[in-house]
Amino acid sequence: MRAQSSNLEQRLATLSTLRRPPIPKSQISNLKSQIPLLRQRVFPLEARRCLSRLPAGACALGTLQSQISNLRFEIPPPSSWLYLDLETTSLAGGTGTYAFLIGLGELVPEGFSIRQFFLADLAAERALLAELLPLLEQAVFLVTYNGKLFDAAILDTRLRLARMASPLDSLPHFDLLYPARRVWKARWGSARLTELERSVLGYERADDVPGELIPQLYFDYLRGSDARSLEAVFRHNADDLLTLAALTAHLLELLAAPEEATCEPLEWLGLARLFERAGETDRARRLYERALAAGLPREYVPAAALRLAWLYKRQRDFSRAIRLWSKLVEDNGHGERETLEASEELAICYEHRLGEPGRAAEVSRRALAALRTRAAFEPEAQARQRRLLERFSHRLARLARKTVPLSLPLPT
Repeated sequence: MRAQSSNLEQRLATLSTLRRPPIPKSQISNLKSQIPLLRQRVFPLEARRCLSRLPAGACALGTLQSQISNLRFEIPPPSSWLYLDLETTSLAGGTGTYAFLIGLGELVPEGFSIRQFFLADLAAERALLAELLPLLEQAVFLVTYNGKLFDAAILDTRLRLARMASPLDSLPHFDLLYPARRVWKARWGSARLTELERSVLGYERADDVPGELIPQLYFDYLRGSDARSLEAVFRHNADDLLTLAALTAHLLELLAAPEEATCEPLEWLGLARLFERAGETDRARRLYERALAAGLPREYVPAAALRLAWLYKRQRDFSRAIRLWSKLVEDNGHGERETLEASEELAICYEHRLGEPGRAAEVSRRALAALRTRAAFEPEAQARQRRLLERFSHRLARLARKTVPLSLPLPT
């Protein structure tokens, strides 16, 4: 722990220019005044790969709409979206956390416009929020990355503490983090914004300041250190907004034409989950089929096959569903969660769809034997195992009455 702390201190020393000669106190106020309270810049759409495709993303808004819980009307076109990213005095959140740099991004005819509101003094927070509030009130659609739990939540808290009516509760909000996890985390091993920026967009930041060091740089500024170290924080915030918009554009591109836009099985799998969640079962089924046919890594096959079989069942294509359930049971045995669920579905289908209670009983008997020898350590897994044991035992008892005639004593 001490070694990690020491490493962070060394990186902070480099970023905060501690190796420079001390600055006379008479110059500190002048240096602080060089940091503008509002900074605005328009970036060309070529600043990030995929960003130029954002205006054309309206064709995939139907699928995107199902991912947003508080949306009661159709998603407006991307040209009216507002992108939000904060730099704060703490990464943990809470009422004591200030948003000292509030970045807003939006599409404009010239490119992608970024406005950054800077809190030069903690006592000036209410004035900064008063400048920001009209922009939030005019917004019709908010886009963030982990903003539901962090950025929007913190900004909402600061507005309420300043006794200002917050428009964020009623503002439709798309948090890219959740679909990004489904689509890209399995392939790239991480859903951090900077990791996806590197792996999906192919962009490498130069001289970026790590997020964990940003609060300390701001506190150093408040204590009178060289304000020029905050330039790296402004760049970091602008990079986050550009990447957020570019990844959103890429996701919309994938949703519009997943078969054409990607050829990676794990991305197809993630997109299939999104389409299934959106209720677009035909597209989800095709993508599950494509992902399995293209060669998913072995650890992802059971879950994908089970979801595909469920879609077949929902579409009453029982022959295909049975083939998938049978293959899951044959390839993986009865001990894993997915194969136990496949065994149960297979038993149901044999009994009720095909009228073969003997085969249903055999599947149930083998699954029950596997369950009784399986060790479950977590409470949730133990509860799930008890429920499966009860269901298979009940089914086996009922099937036994169907397949074995009752022996009744002769009357005397």
